[in-house]
Amino acid sequence: MKNLFAIIILLIGMVSGKVSAQHGATEGGIQWMNWEEAQKALKKEKKPIIADVYTSWCGWCKVMDRKTFTDQGIIDFINKNFYAVKFDAEHKDPILFKGKEYTYYGRGRRGANRLAVELLRGQLSFPTILYLDSDLNTILISPGYKTPPMLHKEMKFVQTGAYKNTPWDSYQGE
Repeated sequence: MKNLFAIIILLIGMVSGKVSAQHGATEGGIQWMNWEEAQKALKKEKKPIIADVYTSWCGWCKVMDRKTFTDQGIIDFINKNFYAVKFDAEHKDPILFKGKEYTYYGRGRRGANRLAVELLRGQLSFPTILYLDSDLNTILISPGYKTPPMLHKEMKFVQTGAYKNTPWDSYQGE
């Protein structure tokens, strides 16, 4: 009887679109990965990475999840042009990145994974969108809430390779 109840709940969730795939992607949504999955994917096909660096307590992170990352144009653009990483900056398990292990450390009432500290260059602000090239080098660190048009402009900056010749500050004015 318990198994039947569990199956019914699972089916209801699937039909309503509430059941999430690994790392928070819903059916037809952004295909989120963790760092290990993204690094494996890069060995098969080179693409830049877009990482949503967030925390569980961040209100604006939740707004981005609800409003920006559910926009169909954003979903399609990310899934076509990037590997998307959803990264909790307070992730407690060790993370292997570029052959180095990064661990969590406590800091005051909260802590952070050392990878978040390194990638964000010590500026722990959430949400932050991080763009990396296919060799895992930083292209752009963009803190703060992004509407779909704002995020799309940043993604085009990276996807077109404009970052190679134009500073982000100059590109924003265009």
